[in-house]
Parts: sequence; C-alpha cells; structure tokens
Amino acid sequence: MVLRLRAAMSAAVACMYLSLNSALAEEATPGPESKGDATSDTDGTDELPPMPAQEEDRARAMLACRRALWKKWSGGPEEIGALVNQTLEDSRTESNNFIPTLNYTEASRLLAERQLAACSREVTMADLEADKGGSLSEAAVDRLTGGLASGFNLTQEDREIFEKASRSEHVNSEAPSIA
Repeated sequence: MVLRLRAAMSAAVACMYLSLNSALAEEATPGPESKGDATSDTDGTDELPPMPAQEEDRARAMLACRRALWKKWSGGPEEIGALVNQTLEDSRTESNNFIPTLNYTEASRLLAERQLAACSREVTMADLEADKGGSLSEAAVDRLTGGLASGFNLTQEDREIFEKASRSEHVNSEAPSIA
C-alpha cells in the first residue's frame, strides 16, 4: 500500500512539473496577438544586425583575427588538434590511394590560414572595438575562429594586408616612446 502511494505521489509530482513547464513555455511564446516581430527585443526596439568591418578597417580586422587565433590556438590544443587531424583526413583523395597529401605542419598552416580568412570576413565593428579595448570575449573568439573554415582561402591581397599590418604593429610597439 505504501509503495502504491509513493508511486502515485511521484506520478502526481511529475505531472505537476510537466504542466507547470508547459504553462511557462506558453507564456514565453508570443501568440498571434503579439504585435512585435522576431527581431524585437524586450524594450520594443528592433535589434540591429552586427555591422561588418569596413574596407578601411581590414588591417585592424586582420590584427584582431591574429590575436583571436592566438588566443584560440593557445587555449584549446585538444580542439585544434582535432581540427588539424580533420584537415589531414580531408586531404585524402581516391586519386592518391587515400594517402594524405599534407603532413601535420602543412595541415596546421592550412587550417590557420583558412580560419584567418574566415575571421577577416566575419569580424564586425563591435569585435574591433572590443579588441581595441582589451581583448575579444571567448564567445567572439569561438564565433570568429571556430571550425574548419572549409571554403575560405587567403587571397594575395589579404596576405599583403596582413603582412603590412603586422609589420606596422611591430614597428609601432617596438619604438621607444619619448615623453
């Protein structure tokens, strides 16, 4: 008798919990009578999409991406190792008897270049301001440098901008200040 009572109480509590959760979910879901659309936030203003970095900010974007890559690659060796291994696996083709066409170093470099290219196209003005003020958040670093970045490649122009920006940053940081 006691076991049946406990089972009935457990079932009742579970039903109550589920009904409470469904009631809360219904309250959180906007109904047909709600006037706001999906892009409205809680104060009634429309949330604007992030503004991409402008053409004149490409050098700053490349430097911010370099710092994001440095942060990502130095903080998560297991994740990066898995991505490099996947890049190696992707280099296998039937024409070369499924032997990787890249070694580990080449796969690492290819992955880093692809992630830099992807980041430079995804970076926003908000990311540049955050980088200028200190460093990017973990979420921004993951958004900008996450994944294999397949299909992205650095163009010759991107390489030149990156090298010029890196040299400029190095010269500016190594120069003595006169106060």
